[in-house]
Amino acid sequence: MAAYFEPDATLSLSELAAYDTCCQKAIFKTMKQEEKDSLKQRCGGSWKLVLMYLLIGEKNYHRGKSQVVAGPGHTIAVTSKGDVYSFGANSSGQLGLGDTEEQCEPCLIRSLQGIGITQAAVSSRRTMLVGLLGRVRFRRQAWAWMHDKPDGPKDDRAFAGTERKTGIDFSGRFPLCSPVAGLGSVKARYVSAGYCSTFVVAENGDVYSFGCHLSHNLGFQAAGVGDAGERIPKLATQIAALDEKAVQISATNTLDWAGDSYVPDHSHTFVLTESGRLYSLGAGSKGQLGVKLAEGQKTRPAPDRVAIDLA
Repeated sequence: MAAYFEPDATLSLSELAAYDTCCQKAIFKTMKQEEKDSLKQRCGGSWKLVLMYLLIGEKNYHRGKSQVVAGPGHTIAVTSKGDVYSFGANSSGQLGLGDTEEQCEPCLIRSLQGIGITQAAVSSRRTMLVGLLGRVRFRRQAWAWMHDKPDGPKDDRAFAGTERKTGIDFSGRFPLCSPVAGLGSVKARYVSAGYCSTFVVAENGDVYSFGCHLSHNLGFQAAGVGDAGERIPKLATQIAALDEKAVQISATNTLDWAGDSYVPDHSHTFVLTESGRLYSLGAGSKGQLGVKLAEGQKTRPAPDRVAIDLA
């Protein structure tokens, strides 16, 4: 995208590029020009140093913060040091302890020690985590464990096995933590665990999704008619087409609100961008997208902006 800056003969191309990147940062957009100039002087008089300062701040934003996430039947707690404790229901191994026994007290997930978990997301019988790999060069990777009941529905491929919702290409219970397949060298920043879908937000703002997309909630075009799920994480091209950096995704994490115990086509997704804009896609027959759909329309496959500014 063109920056449309006024000509400035005092800036080199690299300085101009760094300044352009700084201007795209949410915190930078809220600053007055005199505040920007003051920050530049404090950083050594270079926009490249300002950019480095902002990037370091972004990388450390999620570090050193404890959090607790309550799922439908189990709870995950992350300490400020990145250790993870779990307790509650464990019929599908969602506690990550290597077994399927319920736990009434917090149990340390020893297999995750040393990774440094920065964010956790839980859904029905499933846990998703984002961790920092390495002590010097931080590399984020998404981890997951869970499994649907082996005697679950056989007519819906999106729910017939673990691989649909966790990005792991195999069947059977999986009570130990494992990296999500298909992400490769993608550096994950945020993960959202929906009831029948998962979203991973990369550090560069790209979004990857997998799971059930019967309600067109994954952000990419279905492979074909009747294709109910995606096994491996796939770039959400329809979200990428927004040409905005995503910072958070929120996916539907329950379906019982619709009055049916098992209806996978009620899922919807929200996308929050760095600029504070909010977009929605997926099922919207009940008004859950924040925008009224046309008569007879039940889903919106491409994200559209919701009339609210969160900046």
